[in-house]
Amino acid sequence: MPVLAPVRRSGRLLAVGSHPRDSPRAVLPARCVKCNAEVQGSLKKQKFYWHHPAWFALVLVNVIIYIVVAMIVRRSAEVSYGLCATHKRQRRRGVFIVVGGMFLSFGLIVVGIASDLAALIPIAILGFLVSIVIGIVRGRTLLPVRIDKSGAQFKGCGEAIWRVCQVRRPIIDAVILDGWLSFAPRDRQAGFRVIT
Repeated sequence: MPVLAPVRRSGRLLAVGSHPRDSPRAVLPARCVKCNAEVQGSLKKQKFYWHHPAWFALVLVNVIIYIVVAMIVRRSAEVSYGLCATHKRQRRRGVFIVVGGMFLSFGLIVVGIASDLAALIPIAILGFLVSIVIGIVRGRTLLPVRIDKSGAQFKGCGEAIWRVCQVRRPIIDAVILDGWLSFAPRDRQAGFRVIT
C-alpha cells in the first residue's frame, strides 16, 4: 500500500509534503499553475533551493563566504509543474529580458570604455540590474518560501487553482510512488481527485 502524503493550500501557499527519508518531490497535474488551463506537452521539472533568509547577512561580511555557506545549508525540493502556452510565453519573455539586458549592458560598457563616455558605465550597470529584477518577476513561476524535512511551501500559484481547490476539496491527498508525490486532475474542467 503506498504512503499517503498531503498536498494542501496553506494560506496563499502550496504546501508539499515529503517522504521521511527524502527531500520534498511533487508531480503536479497537467494544469497550468497560474490559470488552471490545460497544459499541452510535458510538465517542467525544476529543482528549487532555499535557505533561511538570515544567512543573507553574510553578504555584508563577504560574498564568497555567503556563497559557500549557502551551498552547504540550502535545502532542495523538486517539483514538476505545468504552464499553459500564454504563461510559457511570459516566462520566455522574462528570460529574454535578462539575457537581452545582460548583452545590452555589456555592449554599453564596451562603448563607454572605447569612447571615453564614463557616464554610460553606471547606466549600463543600472540597466543590467533592472533587467534582472524584471526578468525574475516575470520569468518565475513557483517561488520557494520554506523547505525543510517536513516538506516545502511555494508561492506563485494563480487564484484559479485555489478556487478549484476550495470548491472541490481544500486538502488534496496524494500518493508517494517510488519516492515521487503524485496526484491527478479529476476532470477536464478543473479539480483534483485522490489517487489510490
